[in-house]
Amino acid sequence: MTESFDDIADILLGLGTVVSPAALHGQLVGQVCLGMVPGGAVWLAQVADLSGAKIEVSSRYGDQLIEWLHEVTALLADEDFVFELLLPTDDESMAERMEELASWCSAFSEGIAIAAANIAGGADFSEDTQDLFSDIVAISQLDPDSAGDDSQEVDFDELVEYVRVGVIQLSLETIAANSPDSEETYH
Repeated sequence: MTESFDDIADILLGLGTVVSPAALHGQLVGQVCLGMVPGGAVWLAQVADLSGAKIEVSSRYGDQLIEWLHEVTALLADEDFVFELLLPTDDESMAERMEELASWCSAFSEGIAIAAANIAGGADFSEDTQDLFSDIVAISQLDPDSAGDDSQEVDFDELVEYVRVGVIQLSLETIAANSPDSEETYH
């Protein structure tokens, strides 16, 4: 399936909402990174909460969003590190891409908070992971009006890659922590 930013935007527009695909993706990834993979109905309820849209489980859009949930979950666990942040293409302005990256990071932080609240015994993060979270929060506060021109492409790409690799690392740490040898329990 491999949905693009525009594909998810089309689904959300079809539902009559203007929620950012990047924000929706960021929140989902934050939850999944900590091992909280919502079921289909729960996921659609979360999308409805974010978007204000009414989504039926067995509807065209509901089915597409549930399929996307499974795809994102699989990409995060993929050993070939193929996971990518869901952001607009390079055809969009730097300001728009920065705004969507900031939105993705803010929603990712919200997803982490949702998932961490469901970890039995609380969440215990390494110093590197805590640094990653701090950096993601800082990125979420980027001002798209300061984007200037497209000459900042390299800096933007480096930020996106930093977040991408950090998210993959966090996901792999969670998978290892949830292995049968681990004593941590996730609800």
